Amino acid sequence: MFGILIKFLHTLVYVTFLQLLTIFLVTHGFFSCIINQRQFLLTNFIQFVKTQFQTNVQMIRVDNDTKFIPLHSFIQNEGIKLQNSCIHTPQQNGVVKRKPRHILNVARSLMFQSNVPLEFWGECVLIAVYLINWIPTPLLSNKSPFEVLYNCPPSLANLWVFGCECYVTNVHPKQKFDPRASICVFMGYPRG
Repeated sequence: MFGILIKFLHTLVYVTFLQLLTIFLVTHGFFSCIINQRQFLLTNFIQFVKTQFQTNVQMIRVDNDTKFIPLHSFIQNEGIKLQNSCIHTPQQNGVVKRKPRHILNVARSLMFQSNVPLEFWGECVLIAVYLINWIPTPLLSNKSPFEVLYNCPPSLANLWVFGCECYVTNVHPKQKFDPRASICVFMGYPRG
């Protein structure tokens, strides 16, 4: 079962899909609040699940917020069961309601630790989701969500400190004595 987290920050939104059995998070970027983009992201997520896990999304649970009303027909056309939680019962959405707070707490800690400017909040959220997926949790018998979903532990060999100094190789220097690397700041991992 997948839950959808939509969090508003300033004028942009990030969408996180939460697989409730493994607590694995998939963040699908940032966009303005346009219904077509929500449907586009949901379509991409459904295709991602089909391709990567050879299964279909069977059910989506949403609260009774009006932002999902335009997506009801799309969800039903895909053959996905849509569950609405009861009004004024936050107990039914416990994990889905607490997870945005967890993500933002980790992202805020990353920002304070690395002293990056506020305009890089999106990168902080993406790296926070990445780290949460790799950290073992007692809820999963001290396994990480990545390990439960993919049946192998994540490799920690490529784990870097967010905001640390790093060097990018200059592949095509113009002259022999040009620098072979440029100094940069590590802001996240490549997608995929």
